[in-house]
Amino acid sequence: YRSSFVTVSGNTITNSRFGIGTSESFNNTFSGNTITTCQQGIYMWDCSYITASGNTISNTTEHGISLVVSAYCSFFANTITISAMRGISICNSTDCVVSGNTIKFTASQGIHTFYSSGHTISDNTLTSNFVGLGFYMSSDSTVFGNTMSQSRTGITVTQASNNIFYHNSIVDNQYQVVVQNSINTWDDGYPSGGNYWSNYYGTCLLYTSPSPRDRTRSRMPSSA
Repeated sequence: YRSSFVTVSGNTITNSRFGIGTSESFNNTFSGNTITTCQQGIYMWDCSYITASGNTISNTTEHGISLVVSAYCSFFANTITISAMRGISICNSTDCVVSGNTIKFTASQGIHTFYSSGHTISDNTLTSNFVGLGFYMSSDSTVFGNTMSQSRTGITVTQASNNIFYHNSIVDNQYQVVVQNSINTWDDGYPSGGNYWSNYYGTCLLYTSPSPRDRTRSRMPSSA
């Protein structure tokens, strides 16, 4: 609480409400911790410039990592498995980076951002979740290089606009993408290309001839 320039690293934490919890804090680092059987693995409220990286979080009764009313936080290379709610939950927060995380077996979303903006979400592997990635009333974010697979729904976007999704792999989900009341961009333009859908067999809707990327990466329309 109200702490800065603190590093929490290499600990094993079990059977707690929060494995690691902080509020009104900035410039702290949580890395290489093993957190299991907690209500929430890492909880942050009203924080900025917090980095959580290389943590292993499992068997949480709520979220693996939860961020509320915060900004400029980064979550890298964490492994989160078996969460009764979300793997990474970002609420009322701005300008965060979520990259290189592996999230499996969550009962809700692997990654969920709501009432938020300005995030970069990249290169995450989201497998066997109820929903891989969820956006609700969130905007101005960039989502690329992620894999959403073997889930009920790969991506849900609800009342969330002005985001860009590209170079994502949406593979073997019951419902690949569900979009409601949202206008977003689902392509990075020629020749970079769009997203890969394992069950999308259409032709490019934007260009008369496919880019080199399109020969192996199917495209989807520029808006959904």
